[in-house]
Amino acid sequence: MSPGPPLAAIAPLRPWTQHPTLTALGPSLQITADCWALLAAPDGTSRKEHYLPKGEREPETAYRKRLDAARPSGFFRDALRTYAGMLSRGSWLHLPTSLSSVLTDVDGRGTDLGVFLAAADLLVLRDGGALVLVLPPEHSWPSEGDRQEALRRGDRLSLPRLQLVPRANCLNWELPVSYGLPGRIVWREPVNRPMSAEPAGTEGAVAEQINALLGDADAPDRWHYRSLQLLTTGDATKAGTARGGAVRGGAVTGLQLAGHHV
Repeated sequence: MSPGPPLAAIAPLRPWTQHPTLTALGPSLQITADCWALLAAPDGTSRKEHYLPKGEREPETAYRKRLDAARPSGFFRDALRTYAGMLSRGSWLHLPTSLSSVLTDVDGRGTDLGVFLAAADLLVLRDGGALVLVLPPEHSWPSEGDRQEALRRGDRLSLPRLQLVPRANCLNWELPVSYGLPGRIVWREPVNRPMSAEPAGTEGAVAEQINALLGDADAPDRWHYRSLQLLTTGDATKAGTARGGAVRGGAVTGLQLAGHHV
């Protein structure tokens, strides 16, 4: 990660603002994503026209035939799948108790540690990097006894979780010093949209389908925006840090996980 501008002023209001490093990588990440998806766009359309523009005097029928005849190769995707998984091969050594106790569900979604690391390896090979987060427990309890009782009931959110974020979705970060931990990270997660309540074929259902197809896949309302902030002692107080103040020094006292509304 390279240092970027402070997030204090922009992140609370515009969490989708991109770090300059990510903005510069955008075109390359798009090409990589197109190769991976075999030129299929997230909305179901094809991106062939982006790479095969129509000739100046080419008839429309000839152009469409040329697009139909173009078959993207899956070599890139197959090669990555072949080499991915090196991190997940072998035996686990010296794992912390908090991780060894949840080996078959490291992310709260039933993902095995080996599968998680294989996916991380694949994203790093594809995009040149990925973000692996260790999220603090979402549920807090007044005492250790209460926490242990919740764990006995199977409350996974009372334990830390791993989360894998593709490089394109790690939007912004604040690096107070080049050799230290980032003071704050902002990322996005796709919104899981509920199924339409409109009966199939009705005017309302058709309108929803059209809006979904025509909508911008990168529109802010298509994503959840979250941030993780280090709380430290030293120059920045907890209150100041929570508002986005830079972490200048001192020991890390905790993590603050926050969601940002569009």
